[in-house]
Amino acid sequence: MIERKRIYAAGYAVLFLILCGIRLLVPLHASAFDDRVPVYAEELLQSVSSGDVQKWLDETLPAQTGFGTSDWYAMILSARGGYDLSAYCNALQDYLASENPSAAVTCERMALTLASCAPELPAICTELLDRSAGQMGIMSWIFALHLINNGVPSESFTAEAIISELLSRQSLDGGWSLKGDAGDVDVTTMTLQALAPYRNTEIVSDAVSDGIAFLSAAQLPSGAYQSLGVENPESTAQVWTALSLLGIDALSDDRFIASGNTLLDGILQFRTSDGRFSHTHGGEVSDMATMQVYEALTAAELQQSGRNMMLFHGEISPLALESSAFPQKHETTAISASETVSAMTSETTEIIHTTAQPANPQSTMEKYPYRLPLTLAAGIIFGTIAIVCMIRKRRSSKTYLTILGGFVAVTALIWFIKIESPDQFYENTSRSGGGTVTMEIRCDAICGLPGGERFPPDGVMMPLTAFAISENENVLELLYDAVKAYELQIEVDGVSGGAVSTAYVRGIASLYEFDFGDLSGWTYTINGERPSLGCGACPVHDGDRIVWFYSVDL
Repeated sequence: MIERKRIYAAGYAVLFLILCGIRLLVPLHASAFDDRVPVYAEELLQSVSSGDVQKWLDETLPAQTGFGTSDWYAMILSARGGYDLSAYCNALQDYLASENPSAAVTCERMALTLASCAPELPAICTELLDRSAGQMGIMSWIFALHLINNGVPSESFTAEAIISELLSRQSLDGGWSLKGDAGDVDVTTMTLQALAPYRNTEIVSDAVSDGIAFLSAAQLPSGAYQSLGVENPESTAQVWTALSLLGIDALSDDRFIASGNTLLDGILQFRTSDGRFSHTHGGEVSDMATMQVYEALTAAELQQSGRNMMLFHGEISPLALESSAFPQKHETTAISASETVSAMTSETTEIIHTTAQPANPQSTMEKYPYRLPLTLAAGIIFGTIAIVCMIRKRRSSKTYLTILGGFVAVTALIWFIKIESPDQFYENTSRSGGGTVTMEIRCDAICGLPGGERFPPDGVMMPLTAFAISENENVLELLYDAVKAYELQIEVDGVSGGAVSTAYVRGIASLYEFDFGDLSGWTYTINGERPSLGCGACPVHDGDRIVWFYSVDL
């Protein structure tokens, strides 16, 4: 009996060793579903709703109708199921009846919200689709296709025509972008989300495969993605959402595991203590980042459970797409930024302006005359404190070292903090050694839109102007020179101390991001191409032409 037990034990040991060897030799993927996904999703929902989701849907979100994040939360929870969205749907229809928003993508997003959440499809969805499709570039085509995917009828547009338009805009690198010939992660993911229902159609399948390859190559070692040179959770979440809609388990697919890190690992870098998310590492809570992460978590759950995917419902027959009208792969019809600028100036001779160089630049002491008097005052105050301590016979070395330290700290603040008057801020700076570039600032996209009358009717905020640059100057420094020369207001976020690599421009001349819809804001091109770097990290070189322009479909 004992001998038999020894034989069994030896057999079990050999079997265990064989199984371990197989595990080491054969790479096994992680579980097809990460159990953390539903946990993080629930924690996030409880955080944004303060613990009462239905009350949040009935009272808080309807009061925020018109904001993009509110619409997206409604769509996400509609896809999850189990929630009463009637209060939000009613508020949204009332908003559309009274406000009549003009931005095409905003109209389409609201129509998509109604198509996703309303018990019966409202007629206004068709009206919004027909008047908005293609009116704001590629993003308005993307949202138009989402509407058709959700059963919104249209006599003016078909799925075939819109898909043809989107395929014609694919770049040679496999991605899509607003302008130029290089793909952009955010625009690529949004396009793939709209094309997802047609992924098994032959011509769409090829384009989708190239788009997936583009996204795989763009992933950072942390598992996350970046936009304009800034690593962020929003871009990462959009990639995850797109892959889930395409039926890909992003957390176990080797194409989207970088240096052992998944998309979830990349996103969790931005998680805050309350379960929400920030736009940058260690930053404040961002409503947009939080919403997009929740969208990605939901899309992943739905993909794993096999339920109706977010952003479209039911099955779409690929037979409806068999058409010779589709363009050849990578056919380019999109107008680049450089072509747009050429069109703007084709009817008139281009004039390049110059700015006056500063005459008799002030010395540091002339520019900051308060420094010496304040330093003297600090010396008197701390000296008086030291004398009082001596009179009271407090002669401990620690006392006088503390007084000396206070004096040094105050003096450092006086000399390092720069207090400038408006005249001093707008004083032009003399630069040299790096050549000459030209730059202009435009807002053509809002000309003719309600609210656009506050800005130049020709869209020119700053005419094409030549600037001398110094070596290693970046786009942000050049922009500061420009707004000083023309005395334009500017607001920049994302600057931490002396680090400007994550800076982004919120507003110029009192025109801010989101003023004309959820996708509106400032961006720039260099020689007709939109760089992948933020303005604070992008260098300029002799002969470059920089165009800052306000877009309504970022």
